[in-house]
Amino acid sequence: MHTICAFTPIVQWIKKYFSTSKIVTMKKLESIKRAYGEIWESVKEFIDENGWLKFRVVGHGVNYGVGPEVFSESMEHYEYKSMNQGLNDWRPATLRGIEDNHGWHSIEEEGFPTESGWYFLSGGNETIAIAPLHVETGIEYIKSICTHWQLIKHPEKPIY
Repeated sequence: MHTICAFTPIVQWIKKYFSTSKIVTMKKLESIKRAYGEIWESVKEFIDENGWLKFRVVGHGVNYGVGPEVFSESMEHYEYKSMNQGLNDWRPATLRGIEDNHGWHSIEEEGFPTESGWYFLSGGNETIAIAPLHVETGIEYIKSICTHWQLIKHPEKPIY
């Protein structure tokens, strides 16, 4: 079990910040829990909807709230971004891209495509197919085999 040092005002601020954060789907939350592993219970109240662990660094390297000392692995497995006023974010590198699931849409959580076009289709087992889909006739096809979809967009013209 990891001990977390905290001053009450900072903890209250962090809890207020997270009480107004976005809703997290169950699958997304499970992915975040899995990435944090054994330290999840120690840090869960400080993690936002995209898996970022917030902590504040105050003077001489002393952490108030949660800091990298709770991580049992090498820090190379985590990504870091520095925010303003000593507030920093950390998360496992495996969560990179979770904000938009790398562009994939879950049929279970977001429904089916609403426009016809070419799509990447995935059955959830890392198999990816490319197929044309007509929304009036192709939905039954993807209902039976796919869990995720991603519209293939025509790239923009280069600027220079």
